Amino acid sequence: MSPTRRVVRILTAALAAVLLLIASALPAWAAEAMTVTFVRHGQSEANAANVLNTAVPGPGLTPLGHQQAQTVAALLAAEAHDGIYASTMIRSQQTALPLSAATSTPVTVLPGLQEISGGVFEGGQERGVVTLLGYGGPPLAWTLGLRAVPILGSSDTGNSFDARVDGALQTIYDSGDRAPVVVAHGGTIMFWVMMNVDNPDPFLILTRPLDNTDVVVVDGNSEDGWTLTSWAGRAIDPNPSLVTRVFVVVRDVLAAVSGAAAAPPPVTPALTTNPVPVQRTATPASVPAEPEPEQTRRPTKDTEPTATSAQATPNGATDLSSGNKVEPGTGHSQDEQAEGADPEREPEIEPEADSTEPSTPEPTTETSAAEGDSEPAAA
Repeated sequence: MSPTRRVVRILTAALAAVLLLIASALPAWAAEAMTVTFVRHGQSEANAANVLNTAVPGPGLTPLGHQQAQTVAALLAAEAHDGIYASTMIRSQQTALPLSAATSTPVTVLPGLQEISGGVFEGGQERGVVTLLGYGGPPLAWTLGLRAVPILGSSDTGNSFDARVDGALQTIYDSGDRAPVVVAHGGTIMFWVMMNVDNPDPFLILTRPLDNTDVVVVDGNSEDGWTLTSWAGRAIDPNPSLVTRVFVVVRDVLAAVSGAAAAPPPVTPALTTNPVPVQRTATPASVPAEPEPEQTRRPTKDTEPTATSAQATPNGATDLSSGNKVEPGTGHSQDEQAEGADPEREPEIEPEADSTEPSTPEPTTETSAAEGDSEPAAA
């Protein structure tokens, strides 16, 4: 055997070993599957009255509804289930109670499993044409990937509805249960299943809508996807046809586009940054600052600064707390100027220029008059 052929055989054997190792490791990478048994609630008082009621907590079961709950509990109790979950609506919880009693398993109430919000169709005829088209039409479009189609007045959109049910199922998965029974509602079960499984048949919603206590079973998880195995007692082929696979690809692409369009725009830093307005609390708007030009005016060259009856603040401004403003360059207030200067009052500080000369009131009076001409009149 030539060296070249020997090298080729070695490389081929090594490649085959690597591929075998990868193939054997693939099942370990897949997340553990969960088998979810959905059960629609028994007949409610709203069902019996042909009224669409999607408000939480909603009405309870009729006597027929309680009987239906007992019947489905007997069927499910014979199977292996490790958890029982119900929505926040009374009719689903009452439907789950007989199964809970039969299996000694508590019922866990989960938000997110409630019925799709009825919007403006709330309180209308449940089986009326307007309700079927206005309330049932948009969720049917969601199963085709058109999740932006709204139910008028409803708090649910295609994306928000899918997200809340996904969240509830993820909570169940995280709890460790792998064969739970989930008691929910007709619209919630039918539309979520057809929006998410890899082998959907949306015509089942039209040809075989779920009746009270009908059962739907799906296998899988949120990471690897879901497979529909049973619909109201009818077995579903887990291997989709080529047409169904193409449909699923188109559905998921449209759903991704709808999700991207519905996502809120990113917040830019300019909207979250507020430059400096908080620093403006140093001078309250209700207390205007005293103008400083008049208070900081220097005395004229004819007179020297004398002590006044006003007190100076540390920043050099005149304290006006007494309400009697002292004119700069004088030892007298505006009130004293109005009455005339007191000739007998001696200044507290003698001028430094000529300490031998006695102080006379005349220069002070003249200076006050000169300064008074330059000052605005007191209001």
